[in-house]
Amino acid sequence: MINKFILILFFIITTACNFEPIFSQKNQKIYNFTISKVDISGETAINTIFRRALENYTKEKSKNNYEIAINSEIIKEVISRDTKGDAASYKLTLLTSVFVLNYQKEKTTSKYKETFEYMDNDDSFELRQYEYTIKRNLAENTINEIILNIARIKDNAN
Repeated sequence: MINKFILILFFIITTACNFEPIFSQKNQKIYNFTISKVDISGETAINTIFRRALENYTKEKSKNNYEIAINSEIIKEVISRDTKGDAASYKLTLLTSVFVLNYQKEKTTSKYKETFEYMDNDDSFELRQYEYTIKRNLAENTINEIILNIARIKDNAN
């Protein structure tokens, strides 16, 4: 009963305040740019997330047309060890380099760095699943920044 009440309350609050996701189809028209060519290299799992996020910007044509090259790299570091010498905590870092070429052949290069620290888990399967979730979240944060920066390039050009 409490779950239903919370669900109804959440629904009322989000519809009453005109909540709308940042990257919705309506807001995509505000950004008004197209990515004609996407070249992605590096970490496979990260690249898949980048491709899915950029698909929305490759379908429609716009006067603001860009070519993008993205290179991603994941670095996993041990940041502390326990008394036996086993890893106690880790740090995952996602390094991303983005090269953007616009329709006027102007070049822009950006670098992004996202990090996350986490504790070791005794169950290696759960640790791998948790690391995958962390990688996915880091990639989503990075691609959102990339899209916003491309939109800013367009705004600065006009």
